[in-house]
Amino acid sequence: GIMVVLQKSNSGQIEAPVLKATSDSTGAYRITGVPAGSYRVAPVAPSLVVSDLTYRRLGKAVVVGESESIEGIDFSLTPGAVITGKVMLEDGKPVIEERVMVLPADDTSPRTSFSLGNPAFQTDDRGVYRVYGLAPGKYKVAVGENDQAGSVTRRPSYKRTFYSDISGRGEAKIIELQEGGEARDIDITLAATLPGYAVSGVILDGESNEPLANIRFGIQRISNEHSSSISGALSTASGAFRLENLSAGKYGAFILSQPTSDLRSEVVTFEIVDHDVSGLTITSAKGA
Repeated sequence: GIMVVLQKSNSGQIEAPVLKATSDSTGAYRITGVPAGSYRVAPVAPSLVVSDLTYRRLGKAVVVGESESIEGIDFSLTPGAVITGKVMLEDGKPVIEERVMVLPADDTSPRTSFSLGNPAFQTDDRGVYRVYGLAPGKYKVAVGENDQAGSVTRRPSYKRTFYSDISGRGEAKIIELQEGGEARDIDITLAATLPGYAVSGVILDGESNEPLANIRFGIQRISNEHSSSISGALSTASGAFRLENLSAGKYGAFILSQPTSDLRSEVVTFEIVDHDVSGLTITSAKGA
């Protein structure tokens, strides 16, 4: 009952799954009708872990020739470990839909996290989170943004806080997981939020210079080390747009492409330092 996915491998970039199969009662799987090319093969089993570290992240590389049959692409899976706990404010209120990051204990990169933005690893309405499918090893758990990354969100941003020891010095406590084990009560208390700023402006028609209503726009953070964006916001009847709770940093604002419209725009760049940004103008153009 384990799904196995075949993904096209192109210049180091993994594309969308193209073919798949499900293992039978003996664990065997067979993917047919595979065109010649380079692929990655991997089982999709969120609560299980591929035993071989080499194939854990991207699966096994396979090169298939014309009318070629390849056998013996086997995987050994073991039960994944779990980390669970609560994220609360100092006043005891739960922090809802907050992303939880699980990092290898020896990893110093602020960008690396097990969650990879996966909404499954967010807190629920009680502030409770449960991160599963972890390989055996040593980890740190953190919530919130670091000083370098920043975020683009409609919600308040919290300062990066690690699950720490009882010394109260804020030092990250290492959590060691065994195969199939579970670390419980890994609770984190958040204090102050990061300063949040607003950006506002107007979206205009590039030909008539008239305001454009109900235009979906996006804002993306511009950074060499981190990139995040938000979409789904619409301009008002007067063409005005506004987005709040942005952290300091460099950004770009633009019209998002829509299936029912050929409008587009150049990216309008701006920087937030220590105050709100207003008066931006996004001018539309017709795309090809």
